[in-house]
Amino acid sequence: MKNRTPLLIILGVVLGLGILMLFYSANRTDWTLGWKYNQKKPHGAYIIYHSLKSLFPNSEIETHNSLILNPSNSKLINGTNIFIKENLTSSENLHSNIFALTAQGGVFFIAANSFSVALLDTLGL
Repeated sequence: MKNRTPLLIILGVVLGLGILMLFYSANRTDWTLGWKYNQKKPHGAYIIYHSLKSLFPNSEIETHNSLILNPSNSKLINGTNIFIKENLTSSENLHSNIFALTAQGGVFFIAANSFSVALLDTLGL
């Protein structure tokens, strides 16, 4: 029994160090918000983006990394446009383009955490 005590202590220390290494080296989940279509974070848009083809099978899906709206763009007028941004606090020109496109028949769905005061005032919110 005396001969086994140092062996058990060493085994316990090695086992404890192994558990600590596993705990501290594990990949941490990134819970920050991510609005890009290819981010696989819990709050990313990966699943939504890859579900669009099955949700809208007869539609053309396009991805743009910048928010440039041209009121004469027929794809924006005839299509349904989805904007997912953290903050939609853009210029008055952007808002007037959105309203010009909706007046011509374009459909816009905008998801954001915060909106500019000018847009909220124009929408009466």
